[in-house]
Amino acid sequence: MRIRKSILTLFAAISIATTSINPVNIYAWGHDLSGEYSNDMFSPINTKAHINEHYNYSINTSSSDYIKYTGKELSNVPILYTSDTDGEYVLRDGIDYKIIGYIKVNDIDHDPSDTPFTKGRPTEPGYYKILIEGINSFKGKESINIAIVEPTELSFYDFRITDNLFINSGQIELEMYYYDSEKQKDEHITLTNGKDFTFNGWASEDNYKKNRKNLDKIKWAKTKVDNTGFYYFKITGISEFKNQIIIPDFYLYGAKDISNYEFSIRPHYNTQTKEFEPRLLSKYLTEGKNYSVSYCSRSEISEDEIDMGISDKHNWKPGYPKKTGNYAFMIKGKNEYKGYNAFTVHYSKTLNPQIIEKANLNTTITFAEGKTLAICPKKTGEYTIKTTAYANATSALYTNIYDSTFKSITETMVEADTTVSSSIKVNLNAGEVYYLTLNTSLNNNKQIPCTINIDGSYAYKKPKTIVRNNCIYSITKHADKNGKNGEVAVIGLKKKSAKKVTISNYIKINGKKYKVTHIDYNAFINNKKITTVKTGNSVLSICAGAFAGCKKLKTLVLGKNIKSIEKKALHRTSGKKLTIKVPKKYKKTYTKLIKSAKTNNYVVK
Repeated sequence: MRIRKSILTLFAAISIATTSINPVNIYAWGHDLSGEYSNDMFSPINTKAHINEHYNYSINTSSSDYIKYTGKELSNVPILYTSDTDGEYVLRDGIDYKIIGYIKVNDIDHDPSDTPFTKGRPTEPGYYKILIEGINSFKGKESINIAIVEPTELSFYDFRITDNLFINSGQIELEMYYYDSEKQKDEHITLTNGKDFTFNGWASEDNYKKNRKNLDKIKWAKTKVDNTGFYYFKITGISEFKNQIIIPDFYLYGAKDISNYEFSIRPHYNTQTKEFEPRLLSKYLTEGKNYSVSYCSRSEISEDEIDMGISDKHNWKPGYPKKTGNYAFMIKGKNEYKGYNAFTVHYSKTLNPQIIEKANLNTTITFAEGKTLAICPKKTGEYTIKTTAYANATSALYTNIYDSTFKSITETMVEADTTVSSSIKVNLNAGEVYYLTLNTSLNNNKQIPCTINIDGSYAYKKPKTIVRNNCIYSITKHADKNGKNGEVAVIGLKKKSAKKVTISNYIKINGKKYKVTHIDYNAFINNKKITTVKTGNSVLSICAGAFAGCKKLKTLVLGKNIKSIEKKALHRTSGKKLTIKVPKKYKKTYTKLIKSAKTNNYVVK
């Protein structure tokens, strides 16, 4: 019996919505086809008295309650009969049962108790309760919910968003499972935006209900949803796909609320220290630009806070701890991202991935502990990465490849009885760090041997340091295929003896343009030489400790788009008087930001 995994069922209403049928509710119908009902109508079935009086059972169509529209009378509908003792059996139309009547219903909640059955079989698309009667070795009468569907009619499709945090065209799909009675097999169709339909946008619940009688007044937006709540979506079919539909009451999490995001500790290669460091990363956000990290001792957090939520009133220190141990972390939103996310976790400074230096590597994994491996190719090109796990039992192998910021590039899941192999083709850039993670579903705590093979063109190269105008940069967001939308952070200086530092708006890496968006944690900390720093207009934030302890720093020129300066970003207890030059238009705003930087002896001009 198939269980459909739809996120939301479409509802047919007005001219554009519909409701799909849920798994069948089974009722006893004591009546004849003239519409005369007995007193026990809609009472739960006495499972020993119907269809086959010797067994318990449940009845449903074999794989879907959707049956493809053929233009003919409904026929050849497989109905699943389940016996507690004998397993499953598919009842055959004309051999084990016959359809003797039907009622057309609006949706699954429609109570047809006051509606007589129509003799015969339904033919047109729609939602029905059909009445079947056992024949030959089966007896009794039962009702079953079904839908006769037209594959080109959008109202029969399920609406799916691959990630509830983000609403954009690439993440919306329509899908439908149905049974083709003529071919006698299940079918599955997935429709994509831009090809089969157009996503017209979303509307808030208040906006929709206020204007539901005049849909032309509804404002349909395509931007990311900022606030958590219920939303409506409008979709229009393209080509042979018919109609326009509205998806109602879809619950979404606000994309600008940090508390809605998940964070995990991942290895991060620091090109300045040339070491892997554990960092708290999110699939969608960039540290320093979208959020800041601070920590405190786990001992400060009460058990009540663990259960009810951690307060932001503790002694939070910016950045990451220097020692391995148990800590509480605070993730705070920056710029347009609001709120915070706090949790406790074991933080390990020894989170160093195994480096794949040659084309072949042997390793082991367990269910409890997967493996993270670092890849850094010597040449840019397409690589085939083949992984084989020797589990000697039925298991699945999960293989994922991430870029240096732990954004997923590609992933696979393969299941087999003994030896499980996966093969991934992926384009990698020379000198850049990528991560390959391996995990298994075999929960027996045994070490599972694995082999990794990267095609013969692979040769390891130490991760490159990105240096432009004496500044060391780290990629925080890779450029797209068109060489656009890349982002980097300044993480330090190559020649620490330099007195003047200019941070550009953009740098180029492999011919692709990368915007310099922030100055990273401790980027210039305790530098004894720099006197003047000028930032470009693309810099959005200055992280904690960025210029801490820079006693000779006399002039700091800030661009016009600074959104945040973290606590202790300019922390000094002594040193030269610091003149901070800011755009006149933003002097008042910047002055407030600079106060949190905890510097001494300064003036804002």
